[in-house]
Amino acid sequence: MRNWLFKKLALGFFAIVLVFTVAIGFAFFIATQSIVKTSYMEKSTLSAEFLVEQLDINKVQQLVNNPEENDVYTELQEQLTKLLELNPLTYMYIVVPPVNGQEDAMTLVDGGDFSTGDVYALGETMEGVHYDLVLQALQKDGSYSEYEETEDFGNLITSYVPLKNDQGDIFAIFGVDDEFNLLGVIQERALKDTLPLFLTTIVLLSAIIVATAAI
Repeated sequence: MRNWLFKKLALGFFAIVLVFTVAIGFAFFIATQSIVKTSYMEKSTLSAEFLVEQLDINKVQQLVNNPEENDVYTELQEQLTKLLELNPLTYMYIVVPPVNGQEDAMTLVDGGDFSTGDVYALGETMEGVHYDLVLQALQKDGSYSEYEETEDFGNLITSYVPLKNDQGDIFAIFGVDDEFNLLGVIQERALKDTLPLFLTTIVLLSAIIVATAAI
């Protein structure tokens, strides 16, 4: 009888430990992912807001009103390229927001080396992003960030900041792509640092539960 009771308690103990470990481990994994993403998205947004302050907004508005590859365009393109070189970012660009319910935005100017073919030309449609939804978010919250997993560039956090005229209307959108491939590494380190504490707590709680049930 005692052997049967002991086996039953032992089985119950290990079952509780397993359930707690899986449940808490999964919850911790999701929570860590959410916290890390939110933190980096906030960092990316602050970076975008800081970089916008370095731009000559009047010249951007001039280019929007007269979208040609003129001196204003060249100056802005060189400035974005220099900012991109000085900051640990993947991509930096300015687009004209969609109008009349359209989804795509028109590229105004971006940072990068044109000889590589990795940049957009003035007037090209920047595809792959629902800029109508981005525009709605900017009008509502003032800034917007999103996390995306891409095949070509890995994991990216993109932050958008609106450029407004004197009437408060958004005439352009400044975007920053920040490479974010450290999520798995950060989660792994967090699990290594905290998992022993979690396991110890789980074992103690399980032992208390089993002991209480045996009384």
